[in-house]
Amino acid sequence: MGRQYITRREFSQHTSKYLKLVGNTGQDLIITHQIGADLRITKIKANTLADLRGIIVKVHEVDINTPVLPGYDVG
Repeated sequence: MGRQYITRREFSQHTSKYLKLVGNTGQDLIITHQIGADLRITKIKANTLADLRGIIVKVHEVDINTPVLPGYDVG
């Protein structure tokens, strides 16, 4: 897969055209601004998205009735 470089102004004028290009070809699109790369648009692979859905980062269970401050009593 190749990359295509365009200016920010060109992208803003023809946004739908370039989004279709990325969606259909899978080609990366690099948007430049003042000679430097500013933004990269990449098509997300289906297996990567499925992998991300299945991940649980952290589960933290607490009892809201348990005091968190030392010496504090609900009673």
